Amino acid sequence: MDAETDAGSIEALLVMRHSIRITGALGCLTCCVLLGPAFSQGPTQFASLLASAQQAQARGDFEAAAEFYWKAVAIHPEIPELKANLGLMYYQTGKDQQAIDAFSQAIHLKPDLFVPNLFMGLDYVKLKQFKEAIPYLKRAAQLKPTDPQAHLGLGQAYAGIGNTRLAINSYQRANDVDPQNADIWCHLGVAYLEQVEADARVLLTRHKDSGYVQALLADTFAEHRAYIQSADAYKKALSHSSFPPDTHANYGYVLVSRHDLPSAEHEFNAELASNPGSLMAKLGLARLHLEQDEVDESVKEIVGVFEADPGFLASNASRFSAGLAPEKLTELGRVLEKRQTSGETPEDLLALFRNVPPEQRSSEPSVAAQKTSAGNGAGFYEAGKYAQCSAALAPRVEALPPKDIRLLATCAYLSGNTRIAFDAARRLAAGSATEAEGLYWETKSAEHLATRALAHASELDSSSPKLHVLLGDIYRQR
Repeated sequence: MDAETDAGSIEALLVMRHSIRITGALGCLTCCVLLGPAFSQGPTQFASLLASAQQAQARGDFEAAAEFYWKAVAIHPEIPELKANLGLMYYQTGKDQQAIDAFSQAIHLKPDLFVPNLFMGLDYVKLKQFKEAIPYLKRAAQLKPTDPQAHLGLGQAYAGIGNTRLAINSYQRANDVDPQNADIWCHLGVAYLEQVEADARVLLTRHKDSGYVQALLADTFAEHRAYIQSADAYKKALSHSSFPPDTHANYGYVLVSRHDLPSAEHEFNAELASNPGSLMAKLGLARLHLEQDEVDESVKEIVGVFEADPGFLASNASRFSAGLAPEKLTELGRVLEKRQTSGETPEDLLALFRNVPPEQRSSEPSVAAQKTSAGNGAGFYEAGKYAQCSAALAPRVEALPPKDIRLLATCAYLSGNTRIAFDAARRLAAGSATEAEGLYWETKSAEHLATRALAHASELDSSSPKLHVLLGDIYRQR
């Protein structure tokens, strides 16, 4: 066949699509690659090479497929999709530098091709050249926002350069696209743990003597049941001019655990004196009433807390019950059940104290359906209506002044909306004057989010020993 005939055949080739399944360390991706003009009615060397490449791919012989694509590229170096396919074959066979060269040539010819941008970035991640990976993975994520692999790879690249917050953002986008992917949940959980560590380093370096650091240490000691050390840290926190809300109440719970009920009552009342809407203090008083066999008074306080914010009580019911004598908990359950039967208490209140899974409870009132605005966020907080406070402020987070971001972080965390709390805390930590406070809420939110993410990953992939080890470490540390 002469050159003129061959050129005419090339121009007459039809558009062809084919699927290539790429299996790598980061998961599986099926990508459709447009191969530009292909096949005329008569067979050509070029068409034969493409057919051979596809056949080699189909049987998993990627070395042979790469050879055929290489020869096809030599005939038509102007087709970027061909070079992308060649790069994919090199990627699959572990020839990373050759893959990068092929992807780079494809991108040079056609910058907005998704596949070479994605796999160029993934190859750089594989080689731990994280800075080089980021621009390609960002472009891939922009070109195809519904592809979880692009967001996951970008998260790994950000994690590789130590930017944990951006890594979390990318993992979260991947999770939003593919919520059933255990690997994404695992990466997200680990990233939250890394953020906790990063925050701790900053806090201990820049804010070692602040009330927020002392309160965080006290909270940590309390979770480890090191109550003497916790009490000392709470006292230090309260000696500062600035410390987190509910610090008096949290100290009160430690004093309950040490069976110092009069001092605990003093701390709960001190919290209410400065923070009248504190549900933590009111729940603490409910615990004191129960310890003193004043069950009706205890139930009255609990019902008030539940009606103000069911999410808060759901997040803190286990804390209320911790260390409580079994017979007292049984009596509380009996009274709650009796009142529920008579319609005196909300239907789901008893379920919270019996560890009924959320999906088996009745639907809670929708906060979104209630009239809210950013202006009444403070009013909701003062009334202990944390979920409504969060709902009022969250939609306008980009425009909120620091005092309202502080309020949003607090309300969202206390109502159990830790993802919103984490985002607000990140913004709060960006200001030098509010860094310590922001890192306090970010740390506490990240701890909860890490546990939740890793637990969900374990549910999706119950056979993973890595996840069991991570979860075991978290629970042992608690």
